[in-house]
Amino acid sequence: MVTLSEIKSKNKRAGQFFFERGSPPVVSKQGNYLVTRGYGSGYVLYKYSPATGKVSYQQSSSSKATLVNIAKKKA
Repeated sequence: MVTLSEIKSKNKRAGQFFFERGSPPVVSKQGNYLVTRGYGSGYVLYKYSPATGKVSYQQSSSSKATLVNIAKKKA
């Protein structure tokens, strides 16, 4: 299983800045899925691609639990 530190490192090497200072923190990691706080209220689900190192948007919700459950099912 890939650690959050490995994801951060590979994402930076891929030229993305998903973990740049000021970005919302990751509140849950389920396999290759990351749940972060949204800007403002709510939460956002992202998917990490181990092949490219990129992190892409999947969906948002006002409920952290909903997104964590979705991520667990997909992981």
